[in-house]
Amino acid sequence: MDRYEGAVCPVCGQAFTTADDVVVCPTCGTPHHRACWMREGRCANEGRHVEGYAWQGPETQEQPVESEPEQGSICPRCGAHNPKDTLFCPRCGLPLGARPAGEGAFGQGSPYTQSYGEAEAVSPDETIDGIPVREVAAYVRTGAHSYIPKFLRMDRTKKKAGWNWAAFLFSPFWFFYRKLYAAGAVALSALLALSVAFYGPVEAYLDAYMQLGEVLAQESAGQAAVEAAMQALQSAMPMAALFLILQLVLHLTCALVANRLYFKKTTGDLHALIGQAQEGQAYRLQLLRRGGTSLLFGFSSYLLYDLAYMLVMQLFTMF
Repeated sequence: MDRYEGAVCPVCGQAFTTADDVVVCPTCGTPHHRACWMREGRCANEGRHVEGYAWQGPETQEQPVESEPEQGSICPRCGAHNPKDTLFCPRCGLPLGARPAGEGAFGQGSPYTQSYGEAEAVSPDETIDGIPVREVAAYVRTGAHSYIPKFLRMDRTKKKAGWNWAAFLFSPFWFFYRKLYAAGAVALSALLALSVAFYGPVEAYLDAYMQLGEVLAQESAGQAAVEAAMQALQSAMPMAALFLILQLVLHLTCALVANRLYFKKTTGDLHALIGQAQEGQAYRLQLLRRGGTSLLFGFSSYLLYDLAYMLVMQLFTMF
């Protein structure tokens, strides 16, 4: 509290005392009375966030933090030093406004916009489900340029379905990578159930295919042997095809629901964090814990699937 003695709340203009309950803006560090923060619902200096403004105390002249100094950029949220062309702080995920020469602080044209792909200029103060875009980008971090336009369309149109190539190609492991653990567990269980249920038919098809290849490779094989091998392959083909179709349906379903589930998780987690009105450091730690991606969980889910599949197959051979 000593840090705020002599400073005044930017909302009510009253000086802080040691008895005051102080809330600090997670973006720029400006202190507010908790009651003032809750009444306004936002930082009093929110309009200056795009400049990289950071509160520096009552005895220091408040100056905007340079968004692109000669030797790099300093994150106004966590203070990390980043390379000159960094778009998002690797420590906390805040958009830093790195850009090619001649562009605005948040993308081409206006210094108050950021290009988030698909030629759509998005203001960092624009909201997605009532949450500023800058906070959504800080939560998503990896792939924010792809997900921000999708989330904006979903929020504006209330469209529930979408398409996610990563979820289609890497389901169910993509869900664990994006920390959607419940959805990942359901998809992983469905894939495991399919693999176990069709283990016999798929093995029969592969054996028939290999047998046909061996027969065709034998110069002495007669017509009867070739026809028998072909008949065995054709008999095993329908069940193998059904397995592939059901697996494709699972991947299609994951791709269609992935964006919606990720949108709900992102906005739900951010609403919960903002509602807690935590101070800067606690907010950043929670944002790092809940948001972003996890290669560890994505890879671990793949190993878990392989392990579970081998254990189930081992049980089948034993009984």
